[in-house]
Order: sequence, then C-alpha cells, then structure tokens
Amino acid sequence: MVRSIGAPWATVLAGGESERMQPLIRSWLGYDRPKQYCAFLGDRSMLRHTLDRVREVVPPEQTMTVINGGHRWFLDQALSGLTPGRLFEQPVDRGTAPGVFLPATEIMEEDPEATVLVLPSDHFIHPAERFVHHLRFASLLLDQFRDHVVVLGAAPDGPESDYGWIVPGPRKQAWVSHPFVPAPLEVASFQENPPRNGTRALDRKGCLWNTMITVARVRTLWRLGWEHLPVMMRRFETLRQVVRAVREGRVAHTHQESALDHVYAHLEAADFSRHLLAHSSGSILALPMDGVHWSDWGMPERVASTLARIGRQPAFPTAISTGREQGGRDASTPARRGLS
Repeated sequence: MVRSIGAPWATVLAGGESERMQPLIRSWLGYDRPKQYCAFLGDRSMLRHTLDRVREVVPPEQTMTVINGGHRWFLDQALSGLTPGRLFEQPVDRGTAPGVFLPATEIMEEDPEATVLVLPSDHFIHPAERFVHHLRFASLLLDQFRDHVVVLGAAPDGPESDYGWIVPGPRKQAWVSHPFVPAPLEVASFQENPPRNGTRALDRKGCLWNTMITVARVRTLWRLGWEHLPVMMRRFETLRQVVRAVREGRVAHTHQESALDHVYAHLEAADFSRHLLAHSSGSILALPMDGVHWSDWGMPERVASTLARIGRQPAFPTAISTGREQGGRDASTPARRGLS
C-alpha cells in the first residue's frame, strides 16, 4: 500500500450500537441495525456521509474505520461500494477511547508526526462543504499549536442537557485565517451532560456543544492517553510492539490478531470525551463551526426535528419518531449521549 507522504490521517468511529435508536429502527426496518449504517435521509447511510466528507481531506489509504464485531455484514449495503479505507474490527465494544487508540497504534508506527482527524460516524452535519473548510483549517492550526488538540464546537440551538458542553476562554491569535472560519478559542473547561437548568446558563454564556470531532497530532494523543488513561495505554503499547514486529516480519500477522483479542478481553471501557478531553482542557483549542448545523442523532425526536428544520422528509415513517406506532409511548429514554 502506497502512503501519501505528508497527508493527514482519519479515524472514523463506527462502533456504537445505538441502543436508544433501536425502537425506531426496529419499527422501520424490522430488525436492529446501528444508526450509522442507516439512511435516515435519501439513500446514503450516516457512515457513507461521514466517509464522503473525510475523502475531501484524507486519502482512502489513510482512512481508518473502526467497527464492532458483528458489524461487518452491514458495510456493503451501508457504503454502496465505497471503501472504508483500512478496517479495524474491535472484538468487543469498550467505548470511544479504545476506538481512537486502536488505529493510533498503527499510525504511530507508520508516521508518529502525523495529523489525525477523529470523526464519529453518527452525526448529522450540514452543509458538508462548509464543515470541510473547518476540518482543513483545524489541521492548519496544528502548524502553530503543535502540541494542542483542536475540538470542533457546534453553536447550540437550545439548552440541551444530553450533550457535552465546551466552556470557552479567550480567542487565540492564529497565524492563519479563513473567511468562513473564526479564530480558535482556549478551553476553560468541559461540562459533560450538565443538568438542564445549568445548560441555560451555558447557552447564555456563549458556550459550545462538544462534537468530539478532533484534530491532533497522533503523538499528542498518545501523550494525553498516557497522562489520563495509563492502564489502557499499557495494553495498547503492548499491541503497538506486536504491530511493529509484524511490520518487520519477525512474527506472523496472526500474532497481531491474538494480541488484539487479549487487549480487549482485559480492557475497561473508557470514553474519549469524558475521560480524556475533559481532563486535558489546557491542551485543547475549540474551533467554533460557524454556519454549520450539527446534531448527534441519538434519539428519534432529534432526527425528526433536524429534518423538519431543514425542510426534508425522513426516509422512515414520521409516526415512528413520535412514538405513535409504539402505542403513544416515547420510544427513547433520556440517557447520556453515545458517541460512536
């Protein structure tokens, strides 16, 4: 495989099970299917939309898509022939932090100075073209702020307690500028799923929703992983040594598969946003996504309201999203945002 020297890498997280969305999806399709493999609008799945956006910035050979065991059979229909790049199949779901660091083990071996874009695959983003400008600008910022992590923040459209929030600090003076993208902000703190009465105050203060869309040098992510999740990182460091041995031809590739099973069998679940980003605010810049509508489609009502806002009809019967086909009962229950 020929690697594009100097080009960024992307990690696409597609490992969630979307439990809160399953009542809608089951009523619509007749079986359970993680939301990232569904086409709620038109004929492209959420994963396909994500990969299409990524291809504007990152070459396919440097795109790493992380799925869960049992998801592989969804891919052909969800991608309509598009390659997901390099595919990483987690033996079990251990949260978003392992999903980020599993492909990072190979990126560290191939290019430890690489810039990595981390994108969950279950987000609605519109318009795509303007979003891509923000991704590219975030990558350019790392030429100046080399040891920082850039997190894209969405402008809130209400006091949403189901999301994580970014409390911004002062604006940073950047060497580069863009007509569609504002200057980055320091991050004072992260507020993970605050109570609803607290989100109103955050909204009034000009805080941002935390999208978990992240741009950083892989070496920076590796360092922050060791600072905040050392037990997990010891296991991924062991896997990295096996990856190196396989690349050098010292052991067979089957050793890497065995090592991966062993890592995940003894791995505790960890959330990339809650357990790493939230504790690293001094190393993080927030980049507001001006002119971009973002939503984590974690609940049926959120999907329906987003599509109504942009004047589009969903691919599923609207009665399902209101719960009327569930005997009038809401098909979802309030819970923490699940980023896949």
